[in-house]
Amino acid sequence: MDKRIATELIKLFENINFTEHFEGDEIVGSIQDHDRIIQVSFLGDNMGKYLKLSYTVEINNNLEDIQFNLSSRIVNGRYSLVENSIVLYSIVPMLDERFVGKQLEHALSEIWDMTTIVRHFNS
Repeated sequence: MDKRIATELIKLFENINFTEHFEGDEIVGSIQDHDRIIQVSFLGDNMGKYLKLSYTVEINNNLEDIQFNLSSRIVNGRYSLVENSIVLYSIVPMLDERFVGKQLEHALSEIWDMTTIVRHFNS
């Protein structure tokens, strides 16, 4: 599956508010999920093609608590620290077109959960 097919596939899902916009080699668009704009990237490696959803949350304090709770409560989600922010990631492998909608819904839910943890311990 290539980048164009992946973006066309995402646009088919009525419950996902996807806006296509290409930036560089990886970014294919964004998903608006309530008050969040989640960046969507199309990537690939020797294992296959996948979508990476990412959302950035500014952090002010309690970084250790945030990291501990993200690591212990979230199974598939990932995060990285960038200056005074934390970038939350969820990966969607492009296995079969039939499952992409459910995979995206799960990834959005995972980012929602991670955002809730960060905001709770960041207050």
